Amino acid sequence: MKQTVFTAILIIVFCIAAFAQTNENPRPNITISSSDTLTNEYRILIFSAGFDRQIENNNFKYKWIIKGGKILAGEETKTVAVLREYPGEGTVSVDIDGLAKNCNSRISKEFFIPYFDPPTSMQVDEYDKTTESEEKERIDSFFVALDNDPTAQGIIKIRLHEKLTLRLKFLSDYMNRKGYSKRISFFVSDQQARLNEFWIVPNGADSPDCKDCITIKAEDFEKLVKLFQPKPTAKKRKK
Repeated sequence: MKQTVFTAILIIVFCIAAFAQTNENPRPNITISSSDTLTNEYRILIFSAGFDRQIENNNFKYKWIIKGGKILAGEETKTVAVLREYPGEGTVSVDIDGLAKNCNSRISKEFFIPYFDPPTSMQVDEYDKTTESEEKERIDSFFVALDNDPTAQGIIKIRLHEKLTLRLKFLSDYMNRKGYSKRISFFVSDQQARLNEFWIVPNGADSPDCKDCITIKAEDFEKLVKLFQPKPTAKKRKK
């Protein structure tokens, strides 16, 4: 009889201890965090699975299910990249293998990509002749506009004229000193009204129209100089 009572007491104590341990360490809840970025005409969504508390030795297996998008990378990892080509609604779900029994191993999350207008090129300045100091100020303002969008490119449209090589050398040297030559291209044409036009081209936007333009990167100025150098005339032989 005493042995039976003692056994019952041990069982009760064990259950109480197990209950207390369960309350102190509740099963984790799965969470999904998200971020997105615009690349050209597409929207890239990044989803990451996590838990509402820290878990040690979490050697879990992940399986992502996407409705309304295409998985680009990370299908069996903690973080997945999803391509969303068109605006609208979608759903992301993740199954996690390796959690304790009776623990919900799937969670879903809805996402929505709003409709948006595609980016377009913007003209930020234009002028004809001016002083060198004033022109540098205007070019610096152009650089500031580029800095406002680190992914944008700059275009300087220049009218074809007799001092084009000197003009391009001045612009190229100034941009090299300021560190912007890799982000800017020259469009050279005889079809435009102004001597200089400055354009910002956001990521994913089309370049401004330029009929019969010669296009070259500012960092490739030497190629441009050779392009416009007058061809040497053959020397006449003395009789």
